Amino acid sequence: MPKVLIADKLSPLAVEVFKQRGLEVDFETSLSPEELTARAGDYDGIAGIVVMNTPYGNATTTAEHTIALIFALARQIPTADASTQAGKWEKSRFMGTELTGKTLGLIGCGNIGSIVAERALGLRMKVVAYDPFLSKDRAVDLGVEKVELDELLPRADVITLHVPMNDQTRGIIDAAADLKAALESGQVAGAALDVFEIEPAKENALFGLPNLVCTPHLGASTTEAQENVAVQIAEQMSDYLLNGAVTNAINMPSLTAEDAKRLGPYMRLAEDLGSFAGQLTRTGLQAVTIEYEGHVAELNTRPLTQAALTGLLRPMLDSVNMVNAPVLARQRDIEL
Repeated sequence: MPKVLIADKLSPLAVEVFKQRGLEVDFETSLSPEELTARAGDYDGIAGIVVMNTPYGNATTTAEHTIALIFALARQIPTADASTQAGKWEKSRFMGTELTGKTLGLIGCGNIGSIVAERALGLRMKVVAYDPFLSKDRAVDLGVEKVELDELLPRADVITLHVPMNDQTRGIIDAAADLKAALESGQVAGAALDVFEIEPAKENALFGLPNLVCTPHLGASTTEAQENVAVQIAEQMSDYLLNGAVTNAINMPSLTAEDAKRLGPYMRLAEDLGSFAGQLTRTGLQAVTIEYEGHVAELNTRPLTQAALTGLLRPMLDSVNMVNAPVLARQRDIEL
């Protein structure tokens, strides 16, 4: 029976999922790093760590926080609250903006962005979206208009960003460096931030501006979201330990339970063939070519490729596994 150690705070629902799936669970949140290292060998999945995320567990909560921040800006709720609690009654000072009929510009229309779009449409807003990966059919299904970035910016009354920081989005996000001047000049009426480049954000050039609303990365901070994430990761880990299924992994290909069962014999063969080739190799590897023909070519071959690469590198590297094989190959300038 696979054994799981939970060493961090997690919803009790996740523990129940593991137990219901037939896994043995130890729940100890007070272990020191040294104790955790000493105990790691008693549990499954340590030698090659599959890193999974839970992209759907907190998407709704994060989208709701986005809508809350939009309302907070449109109606100046934080400053109005502070003013009223200070004993002032500045009703005429806080003239708000109605959202109905306004245009929301959505930069990034993935898991979170698509839910923001649905909520905005429910508020009778118009939604235009910029996302290179958003298909026309998906845009129609969501009820949004897909546009290019240079069209979105002048059309939108409200703009929200739901993109990761990478080479493709850095130009968009780095534009925030000009945000202070835009807020002070009135070119941008207000801004709301929940994520900062450096966290915890103890200081920031924007702090103190009257038309700025900030929260300390609260997007996923609801009881429901934390339970959803805990249950989802428990289900994913159980599927992996019991069936070999890999879902939402960020360091190896996804693999359904059906694929794991179907590919099992091929994966063993791929690793054995890779090991055989690795033992025959007498010179430094520069490139590896793997070809698939016949029935196997119609299957999910990415896990097979990693299995073959694992076998190929094992004669040279004892610590190689399916998770780290591609990384080790890149570090050694081996082209795959």
